[in-house]
Amino acid sequence: METWKQQLAEIKKVVRSKGYKFVGTKFINGKYYVQVKCKKGHLTESEFIAIKYYKKCDGCKPKITIDEIQKIAKKKGGKCIDQSV
Repeated sequence: METWKQQLAEIKKVVRSKGYKFVGTKFINGKYYVQVKCKKGHLTESEFIAIKYYKKCDGCKPKITIDEIQKIAKKKGGKCIDQSV
C-alpha cells in the first residue's frame, strides 16, 4: 500500500503532465478531490480520477449557445425542445 506522500507525489505528477498547477487536495469518502489551476489562471476542482483521464478546465471549455444546439439538432433531423443550456 502506498503512503500518503507517495500518493500525493503521484497526484502532483499527473497534474503537471496535464499542464495544470497543483493547488490542493481533499480526501472525502474514499476519493481524492484535486484543485488545479490552468495556464490561464482558471481554478478547477474535481475527482483526481477525472482529472487523470478526461476532465478539462471548466473555464477553458468552449461555451455553446442555445442557437448552436438548435442548429446541430436541426442538421441531424431533430429538434431541441429545451431552451436552457
